[in-house]
Amino acid sequence: MLKKIYVPVMLLFGSFFLTSCVEPLGGSDSIPPQVALYKPTSNDTIILGPQEIIYDASDDQGIAKVELYIDGLLSGSFPAENGNRPAIKLNLDSATFVNKTFSYYIKVYDLGGNSSSSETKTKIAVVTSKSPPEAPYGLEIIEPEGANDIILSWKDSSKLVDGYEIWLSEVNTDNASFFLYTTVSASTKLMPIPKPPVINYYKIRAYNKIGKSNFSVIINSEGGSGSGILGPQGLTATAWGQREVELNWINRATNGVYLSVQRKAASSAVWSSIATLSASRTSYTDNSGTLFGGATYYYRVKVIAQTDSGASREVSVVTWPFDLTPASNLIGVFADTPAVSKKMIKLSWKDNSNQEEGNLVERKEGSGGTYQTIAILSSDITAFDDTLVTKGKTYFYRIKLSKQGYISRASNEVSVTVTEPAKAIMRYERKRK
Repeated sequence: MLKKIYVPVMLLFGSFFLTSCVEPLGGSDSIPPQVALYKPTSNDTIILGPQEIIYDASDDQGIAKVELYIDGLLSGSFPAENGNRPAIKLNLDSATFVNKTFSYYIKVYDLGGNSSSSETKTKIAVVTSKSPPEAPYGLEIIEPEGANDIILSWKDSSKLVDGYEIWLSEVNTDNASFFLYTTVSASTKLMPIPKPPVINYYKIRAYNKIGKSNFSVIINSEGGSGSGILGPQGLTATAWGQREVELNWINRATNGVYLSVQRKAASSAVWSSIATLSASRTSYTDNSGTLFGGATYYYRVKVIAQTDSGASREVSVVTWPFDLTPASNLIGVFADTPAVSKKMIKLSWKDNSNQEEGNLVERKEGSGGTYQTIAILSSDITAFDDTLVTKGKTYFYRIKLSKQGYISRASNEVSVTVTEPAKAIMRYERKRK
């Protein structure tokens, strides 16, 4: 075997002199080996199981061993045979590495004890099989109040996603009408989009180095399904205690056959139909007895046509920690007799709750007026005299209960007209809520 010797080499180039060297005869080995690391490369995706590391290493005195470091820790040592570089294989523990990423590098030692480390390869993903991501789900439109943008929102259970493609159609839901609108990073799940003047349609898919997922469902810019039929608009959900939620909405479809009221718990991804209504209905009260106090629920209303359907936006509501049963049997009487000192409207009602902290007396002038609170009474009070009344006016009244900031449903509504004493009109009407 040849011994290393230093041989000075001088290359005159302008005013610079370059010197090269090799090991001298009889000297110690001080030159480290050379190493190059090829695969797996950074940002690669590998299948769980033995994976050979592709690298190159050389030294004029020969290779002694190669060490493998995973995530900075020594993972294995591979001795060389006859000074030749050994084969190195990755054997990754499934419990530790599946659906996660790791980094690695190798360290090469020559027979003289010198060593060189390769560069570190990072963000290498481990999967049980090489396949595209799953399709994103939960695609919906969020429309912030007063904003000029709508927000496209989605969810994804895939771990190995490099990004998302957002596709747009300005025409209809035919596949041929969609075009690639933009791509976003894997960390993006909310995408602001200028609110279009007419209905647009959106779908998304995920991609990685292996391929592309299936498309998500199609959704339109109005927040309904991607179809041409428009789902109900302006859905609101109001809790009235532990086990009662009132829903209200506006119908827009003209060809609906029926409506499906759907609900899911906050911990669930599955929608359940809780009621089937006529296509003309605009409200529903969920008091089926399956709700729990202090829980979060999501609702949507879906209009079903002969060949299509369209859903409203989903809304959430939190049920109350207690119940406030509304007052009932509200009666109003105009009193202007010698037995009373001044004109007044006398109110009385039935108390149906033992939970309230106060009673709110609300009044409005005329059927087109706006209700305002004119008195806050302590609990268990069931009567009130309104002395601030004017001849010739009609007043409407209702009672609400309050506790810890919660306000109950209103009682029945009663109206009373203030007239001359001899022509006093006393009437009340009950409207069941």
